[in-house]
Amino acid sequence: MMQFISRFGFLFILLVLGFTSCKKKCKIPKDEVAGDIVADAIVREYSVGYNQVIRSANPENDPYRVSFDGGYTYSKIDFNEYVLMCQPFVKNCHSQVVKKVTIDKAKARVEYLVTINECTDCEDFYDISNWVLVPKFPETYKVFFRKETRDISEK
Repeated sequence: MMQFISRFGFLFILLVLGFTSCKKKCKIPKDEVAGDIVADAIVREYSVGYNQVIRSANPENDPYRVSFDGGYTYSKIDFNEYVLMCQPFVKNCHSQVVKKVTIDKAKARVEYLVTINECTDCEDFYDISNWVLVPKFPETYKVFFRKETRDISEK
């Protein structure tokens, strides 16, 4: 009987060590928008983007539409009120994206920062056009695009 208990105890310890020493799954928070981005705006676009700022309506950007009701209805963008910005990026399949646009009136500048927090447990990558809507700002403002990628895998 004692031999059975000692064997069982040894197996139990091996199982516990086996399960606790496994690599922990990386936890990814939800995507975020921050700063001066119009948070409830969903931009529908039909092109692959590049770093750009669209300030006015013309036949070239006519297909762009925006929804403020969760994607139920879309309408033309009112360029008297808004500016459309794009900063494409590549992200892996297990990542979080934080988009932040800061309109700094004192310095007459706009910065569009995309932070990609990713786990390295995924090898599939996706191209994202990444369009956002922001309140209209003067054409004289300098615009800066920045991207940061961070590994948030648990070590």
